Amino acid sequence: MPGRVPSVDALRGAAVLLMAMGNLGLGVAWVPGWLKHTPDAGYTVADLVAPVFIVVSAASVTRSMHRRRASQGTPAALGWLARRAVELIGIGAVVSAGQAALAPVPGVDLSWGVLQSVGGASLLLALVVLFAPWVRVVAAAAMLAGYEWLLAGAWGGTVLRTVQGGLPGTLAWGALMILASAVSEAAWAVPGRSRARVLLAAGAAALVVGSALAPIVPVSKNRVSASYVLVSLGLGLVVWAVLDLWLVRRPAATGWLRRVGRYPLVLYFAHLLLLAPLTLAADPWWYSAAPPWLTLLEALVMASALVGLAGVLDRSGWRLRL
Repeated sequence: MPGRVPSVDALRGAAVLLMAMGNLGLGVAWVPGWLKHTPDAGYTVADLVAPVFIVVSAASVTRSMHRRRASQGTPAALGWLARRAVELIGIGAVVSAGQAALAPVPGVDLSWGVLQSVGGASLLLALVVLFAPWVRVVAAAAMLAGYEWLLAGAWGGTVLRTVQGGLPGTLAWGALMILASAVSEAAWAVPGRSRARVLLAAGAAALVVGSALAPIVPVSKNRVSASYVLVSLGLGLVVWAVLDLWLVRRPAATGWLRRVGRYPLVLYFAHLLLLAPLTLAADPWWYSAAPPWLTLLEALVMASALVGLAGVLDRSGWRLRL
């Protein structure tokens, strides 16, 4: 598909499927804790999903901004990014309101979810996207420092009560998106295998800095801490680099996964619809108290349905553009 980067689509597709499987297992009693989000300090596979969406969104937005600025001019490109961000916040607000009404979680405010985090982060990116990558890195570092200072004070309670850190956590997610945009812009400037080297180098640097911060600021998705942001950025970039190297050598590989990655918003809604009958079932045997064989069967059915829907949408040529 012209204009698309196979490794970005594959990474986004993997994130969609991991999100769906993670949300399915979230309320199942037998699923071990290391496959679920950490309550506070720590890191699991599930904790990487939301940051990967931020990283791939930044990568896509950076490419789109360059194309739109060249063909439509800077004001139109910035207007597109701001409008896209507001639309994501609005869609996410409707989803979160529905989740809170149908399945409220005691002590947790569901008013701010993944889509709002991506939208809010995109608005913050719009403020600095025209600056040089190094300026964006400095701006993101200042945002993380300010966020940690506020987290230790007035914002702490709000962040801990809210999914994705709530509105305050958007500052940390925005820093992640800004950092990812700076790295991806450097990666887009070089061809082929050199792109993977840029991603690997930046990923390693983020992991080193994030690990160094961890003793001072614990790695915590629940707090959207600075160390969590940097470790997640590093892991996301390394996985992207590995996929990029693989797909440069084997461009036809992972076609089914790339198809999933082309329709993230549609499949996000589809997985919620597939989850609803299970999470709202009166009999816990179907979900929270389900035996392993049943949960695995439900996961297989859900993954197959999402992959199949992506294939149908791809063959039809249907597109949802924000």
